[in-house]
Amino acid sequence: MKIKNLIFVLTLLIFSTSSISASEKISIITSVKPLHSIVSAIAANSDQVELLVTTNQSPHDYQLKPSQIKAMQDASIIFYFDDNFETFMSSAIDILPHKVRKSSIIENANLNLLKYRESGAWDKHLHEHDDEHDDHDAHKDEHDDEHDDHDAHKDEHDDEHDDHDAHKDEHDDEHDDHDAHKDEHDDEHDDHDAHKDEHDDEHDDHDAHKDEHDDEHDDHDAHKDEHDDDINLHVWLDPENAKNIVNYIVKELTFINPKNHEIYEDNGKRYIEKLNNLDAELKISLSGLQDKPFIVFHDAYQYFERAFNLNAVGSISFRDDIQSVSPNRIKEIKDKIKTTNAECVFREPQFSDRLINTIAEKADIKVGTLDPLGASLQNDKELYFTLMRELADNFKKCLTH
Repeated sequence: MKIKNLIFVLTLLIFSTSSISASEKISIITSVKPLHSIVSAIAANSDQVELLVTTNQSPHDYQLKPSQIKAMQDASIIFYFDDNFETFMSSAIDILPHKVRKSSIIENANLNLLKYRESGAWDKHLHEHDDEHDDHDAHKDEHDDEHDDHDAHKDEHDDEHDDHDAHKDEHDDEHDDHDAHKDEHDDEHDDHDAHKDEHDDEHDDHDAHKDEHDDEHDDHDAHKDEHDDDINLHVWLDPENAKNIVNYIVKELTFINPKNHEIYEDNGKRYIEKLNNLDAELKISLSGLQDKPFIVFHDAYQYFERAFNLNAVGSISFRDDIQSVSPNRIKEIKDKIKTTNAECVFREPQFSDRLINTIAEKADIKVGTLDPLGASLQNDKELYFTLMRELADNFKKCLTH
């Protein structure tokens, strides 16, 4: 009788444990609306996806609430672009527990990265040719022209010539390496081999541990060296980048919750198909605007311009620093409007219209609105597509007579 009772209790425990595991929700935190929209579309219905910046506020100036810090500490994973973009993430990362996975899109999603354009007034040739100049250096391996970036990454792609020989300790079958060092170690063969086996085992363990915790402080700092403050971080405005973001999100969510890998993969495939359709749609919609010059509030739309061949000729502020707008910058932009016959200057809802009004006051130029974050849009799975179509529509409205 006691045995039957024990079996019954154990059975209850097994089913109870299975039930808890099956019903457990994965807590996902996202920083800004475009990213929240994409993650929500990839996540499973059982996953809980939360958004940090819900207000019409720049992520550069946003301050986290105590309740949001608590939610981040309890999260399974946090998706953000970069702590140079969501500046509030820089201090938040330092206080998050080890178990929370921190996933930076800029550092890990294999994106085509561009640099901010330096001056307030841009020449058209900068748009057409700077893939071969400074901006090219920010591209990933698949976009390289085999110049400096190719050389910098040669160790990763070498065909085992001289560089391979230099690293034989890591990759060889230990035969040639053993011979190369025979004079130094010929009295220590057995000890050396034993030490090497032990070192290799420790190296493998370290690599496995690194795969699980590669977002922690040391790795975060190492990745920061790969890019700098000059990188334009509005990467989601290029549908091709959005595809890579989707693939990275699928990978990260699968890592956190492998049981739902089929759901994540299927959702990712459907999303990429929709991105392909969106790309084709907007290219048709925006065709004919290539030679229509315009001024933007800050250099946030370079990825969109590249994707759809638009012709921005200047920005009012450097990046989004309103304090950088000097009287000389205002004069420079006004001169650019005259020399290029710019047809429109675009405001942004996150910033005051004072500078826009100053620019447009005595110029024969229309004023339009662009919002790279979709601050006024309904926050749902379709927001990204709504955002991109709204940008295209606002360009067309202001650049066509």
